[in-house]
Amino acid sequence: MTSIATPPGMLGKGIMRRDLGEAPLNALGDANQVFLYYCSSDNWAGQSSDAVIPASDDSPAFRLHFRGEAIHNAALDALEAGVTSDDGTVMMPRFEGDGYALWTGTSGGCQGVANTADRFATRASSQGFSPGIICDANFGANPDLLPEGPERDAFLADRSRRYDLSSAYSNANRDTSCMAALGDSAYLCEHSGYVLANHITSAPLFVRMDFADPVIGAGYETAGFSAMEIAQGVRASLLSAAAGEGTETPVRPISVYGPACGQHVGLTDTDWFFRATVDVGGDLVTFHDAVVAWLGGRDVVAVDTVPSTLSACAATTDERD
Repeated sequence: MTSIATPPGMLGKGIMRRDLGEAPLNALGDANQVFLYYCSSDNWAGQSSDAVIPASDDSPAFRLHFRGEAIHNAALDALEAGVTSDDGTVMMPRFEGDGYALWTGTSGGCQGVANTADRFATRASSQGFSPGIICDANFGANPDLLPEGPERDAFLADRSRRYDLSSAYSNANRDTSCMAALGDSAYLCEHSGYVLANHITSAPLFVRMDFADPVIGAGYETAGFSAMEIAQGVRASLLSAAAGEGTETPVRPISVYGPACGQHVGLTDTDWFFRATVDVGGDLVTFHDAVVAWLGGRDVVAVDTVPSTLSACAATTDERD
């Protein structure tokens, strides 16, 4: 809940790895890069100060500021004005131009991207950019594509509970068109997989989701779904999104990358971005190569089978964000 421990510098990994002239080469490594630390616990959407969290058996009552929306807006304000490093040695060019502006997020950051994607895209477009959205490791199976029964009921009840908590404490600013469309089912607007598949319309979207993601899959397992059912649900959801079966029409078909390796983080992990592959018609496609092809105008569908036959995995890690 603070930036006090933020280090003075960091080495980029995965998509943020600089092109150092050595393998693996990063086609995006010379881009201007901005990393926003996630310290607001509200998926970049909170609009509440002095929220009182009631006492429980494990902790006393305490107050939190959920100001993710303000952080998001202030960061873009600063970038548009131009920012300089604390020691004055590095200046970031102003956020304007005619190239690409990618808004990306992994895990909880992917939920943040789902909340803010259309607003970011509109703002980036106003600065002359062609915006793009990349969401990693939080595209859970669409509930409509899971088997009916008590397991699905339990999962939806948990999503509704999460939505009520978020609404009560953080006053989240979620995707506008999702909230307008769903009415009594608005709790699905807290489900990033649902929002991404149905309501992102202002910029091209690329989604990566591992069929056996241990972090996102845990909520489905708790509800009673088997590993096979979760994998089938994720696969069906990725293919449905790519086929344009969502509620709203995106500006371009959604591109999808779906390995089956049991790895959570992909976008900001060097091995999983550059070395793990999915076989697409005999071509072994890395996440990096898929993103580069997408930026070049190709629509990407790189999705494994259930059971897995197409993924070549790297060593799994326990990274959460």
